[in-house]
Amino acid sequence: MGWILESLLGGNSLDSMYVLQERQRGRNGVRFFRKHPKLGVRLMTQMTPFHEGLWFFLTFGGLLNEKLLEPILDRLVAAGKPGLAAALLSPILNWHTVQAAKEEVKKLKMS
Repeated sequence: MGWILESLLGGNSLDSMYVLQERQRGRNGVRFFRKHPKLGVRLMTQMTPFHEGLWFFLTFGGLLNEKLLEPILDRLVAAGKPGLAAALLSPILNWHTVQAAKEEVKKLKMS
């Protein structure tokens, strides 16, 4: 996970490749759930009110985001603590996954 943070902080913006990857993961989870509508799949793809509430709580309703944490993550990686930086980044990336899943569900209901 440290190499991910180093590559992220080495020039690319945090809201680029990895956030897009998490958003795609959320959209794909919705598609997978539509094919296999079981509770286990819903839990695996984080498509539950519990998961939404958990990531809302851990990111303070989305206020804690990758742009706000970028300087902190920079310092942690520079100090040789990429694991701690990854732990701080994980809830934010999961928040993006859950939000993308919600958006995809709304999009599919409209069509």
